[in-house]
Amino acid sequence: AQAGSGGGDYTRLYTVLRGDLPLREGTLVAARLLASGMGGNPTLNARLMIPAWNHGIPVLGGELSHRSLDAGRLIGRDVLLGNLEVRQDILNFGDYGAITAVAFTDAGRVFETEKFALTTHGLQVGGGGGIALRVLRGTIFTFNFAGGPDGFNFSVGSGWMF
Repeated sequence: AQAGSGGGDYTRLYTVLRGDLPLREGTLVAARLLASGMGGNPTLNARLMIPAWNHGIPVLGGELSHRSLDAGRLIGRDVLLGNLEVRQDILNFGDYGAITAVAFTDAGRVFETEKFALTTHGLQVGGGGGIALRVLRGTIFTFNFAGGPDGFNFSVGSGWMF
């Protein structure tokens, strides 16, 4: 969790909880829950990105937040987001790389004129699958195919979503 100020004009409090659970060799379940709230008069730019610890998380849509929505589809003062995915190695070449299948569900919503609440009302839900290619030990390319409120959505990422 982190609290911060935007030069006196606005404040932000957010938390990102994430973790993974190996089920067996080559199978991993990963989950993330994110909540963010802002007070004061945040700028449009502040509404676009949550400055999380290791990299910013775009609000709300695209390969780093909600794969079933177009990038930047929903923007608001407060955000609630959850991601759940299962990663299954198809071919694992050890330190040389791997090909992994991914199945996922993303759900989230923004609050602009109403107060933040833990609710399922207005939640945008979608899901899909993809392929991840790992080259050597650290370079990962992901290809996501999702369906949801915006219809079919294809995205490409460099690294795991979380």
